Parts: sequence; C-alpha cells; structure tokens
Amino acid sequence: MSSRLANEQTGQDLSSVQLDTFFVPGPGQEIVESFGGFGATRNEAIDDAFENFVAGTLHVLLAAFFPDLPTDQADIEEWIVGGTKKRVVVGNFTTRGQLPALREFIPAINRLLENEVKARVLSKGTHWIRLYQARGPTTNINEVLLNNEPDPGLQAAIGLMPWPASTSFYSVRLFLVVQDRSDESRPMDSKDVGPRPWWRFWR
Repeated sequence: MSSRLANEQTGQDLSSVQLDTFFVPGPGQEIVESFGGFGATRNEAIDDAFENFVAGTLHVLLAAFFPDLPTDQADIEEWIVGGTKKRVVVGNFTTRGQLPALREFIPAINRLLENEVKARVLSKGTHWIRLYQARGPTTNINEVLLNNEPDPGLQAAIGLMPWPASTSFYSVRLFLVVQDRSDESRPMDSKDVGPRPWWRFWR
C-alpha cells in the first residue's frame, strides 16, 4: 500500500487536500481510492482525508485481505453473483454535509446496489466497487466505479434513484470488495454471514 497528496489548496481560513491511496492485492491489480480533506490548516485537512480513508475503505481492505487482523467496521456476506457464490466485504456508508432524510434512504441504496451487483457476471478473481453521490444547489455527481473504472450500468441504476433534494451540499460514499471463494484467506463460516443491522449502514 502507498499514498500521495495532490491538489493541495490553502486559503486564509480553509485548506484542502486530496489523499490518493493505492493497494495491490495481487498481480495486475491495483485498488485506487481518493479522499478529500478539509481543515483550518494543511495538517487538519490531511487528518480529515485520512479519517475518511479509515472510515470508508481501510476496514474493508483489512477484512478482505488481512482476516487475521480484527475489525468490526466491515461486514462479510455471501452473495450469488451471476450464478456463482461470492464473498462480499461491505464497508460503512460515509457521509458529508447536510443529509435531508437520507438516513431512511440509505437501506434502499444498499438493496439496489446489491441487486445490481448480483445480476452481473463478473470474471474470476477480486473486484471492487465504489459508489459516490453528491447533491446540492449546484452539485449533481453520480459515480459508481468497478475496478477503478466508471460502470455505466451501475451508474444509471443508482443515478435514477430519487435522491433527496437539498439546499446545501451532501455526499454519500460506499466501498465494497467481491471475491471468489478461492480468493479467501480463510474459509467462510456461519458467523461471517448475516444481515446487516441498521446501524451498520451509517457512519
């Protein structure tokens, strides 16, 4: 794993940075995730970006690729994806800004994304998906990446959801990893699999 800072901006009252993280789970694969950070100083902005990485992605990577390291911030589930059993590690939804009735909306987003992924025929090996949505008076961002690349089908399905209107900015982010049974670092057992309690949808 490695990381870098990019797009650093410093104003009189606000600094911002972009934290890019890179993780190589196997030959020919590289998981790339980017996080914005904001704060009164450069260091505060870096800390904010790092906290977003920890909350949204780190625990998924730990549960997917380092199962001997304990984490309770990701769920391990078993999905039938394209007719094949897959091990799916799902992180928490992370949010920013003002969230108009979004708490009630999060489970619907999760169900739709799960159904769309289950309908896919994915090649053997590890895959990763990142959902990011941002809304506001002048913002309308709909991005769903599969293996770092935009996925038109997933983006279309998620973008058609009735996202709550807001007079101020808000965003939602989710990261998950899909693995073949042969990619697992340890056998899946019954304690790994189960429905996600409502509080796990939210951070």
